[in-house]
Amino acid sequence: MKRRIPFLIIFTLIVSLFSPSITFNINREASSRDKSVQIGYKEADAVWGLVIRTIFVNGVKASKHLYKSIKYAPKYPAGFKAVQNGTKKVTVNNKKLLSELKQIEGGTWKKVYKDGYKDGKKVSVHYFQSKSGLVYDVKVKKGWSVK
Repeated sequence: MKRRIPFLIIFTLIVSLFSPSITFNINREASSRDKSVQIGYKEADAVWGLVIRTIFVNGVKASKHLYKSIKYAPKYPAGFKAVQNGTKKVTVNNKKLLSELKQIEGGTWKKVYKDGYKDGKKVSVHYFQSKSGLVYDVKVKKGWSVK
């Protein structure tokens, strides 16, 4: 269900882009001889077009989710308890991914591995984090990653 919602939003935006709302303005002034009709687009259609373009140009933003902190990520396990010395931050080696991340926010990005417990089971939370704290592509794995 969670994967269908972004798809439905994008689909709705695309449909609204290709089937714009049409407004009719009829000139009913008494001083005017001709009864003219003006056809135009609503300003909202231009906004939807801009939103669609932004989503497709910045595909990285459409395919993954960006959060202002790890605590805001829906995949972050509720009740997660981090262990001492269980966090490892490493440099992002994938050049293509790093350039996509720098399009989101310039500066330093790190891959973070955070080990802890969720409901008594060992789990590891993996994500990318910018220097300012933005978090991208949160995943939860079974077991620990930091040895």
